[in-house]
Amino acid sequence: FEVEGEHEYLVGGLGVRSHNSCVKGATKVSPPSKWPGNANHIRAWHNKRTGELFGNTKGVTHDTSLGRRTFDAQKDGWDIEYKSDNFSKGPRTPESVERMKKQADKDAMLKDGEQANPRWHFEHDPSGAPEMAPVLQKLDDAGIPWTYGATPPAL
Repeated sequence: FEVEGEHEYLVGGLGVRSHNSCVKGATKVSPPSKWPGNANHIRAWHNKRTGELFGNTKGVTHDTSLGRRTFDAQKDGWDIEYKSDNFSKGPRTPESVERMKKQADKDAMLKDGEQANPRWHFEHDPSGAPEMAPVLQKLDDAGIPWTYGATPPAL
């Protein structure tokens, strides 16, 4: 593409921008913080922590009228949802909160139907994050226990 008639750019691969008609040549650029490639790193860390805390990452999947629900792990009769979010780094996006609320709704439905025994564990305390109040309220209203901390919770 061309910018203001001065430069032509060829974007060649993630994080590389090349000035085709500019003496500057290729310029390395940092990927934005929301770069989709980071999702693999985040998922790998999440799975590693799930294994450290609960001994496995083999959760069970259920189909509900609200859609499919897969838990992160199972331990001692509990279907574990693990959240690694660090709430001190800023609020969750509205989309993230909506996704968690939908997960809580599915969990309540599965619990009521005696198809699952959900329990949520947060790496960091969610109670200080105002945007998390509706998620925690849904869990509390459904009688779904939740804990937080960097060590395995007492199940």
